Amino acid sequence: MLSSWLLRFIVRSGLVRFYAEVRMLVELSVKLAGALIMSW
Repeated sequence: MLSSWLLRFIVRSGLVRFYAEVRMLVELSVKLAGALIMSW
């Protein structure tokens, strides 16, 4: 019972961290694309 709850918590926190990193990468690539478009 406790182990399954712990596993679920670990998976959820991992997904949240993964989502935050992906969102940061997307924002960074969008800024890079905007800078490239501006420099043209």
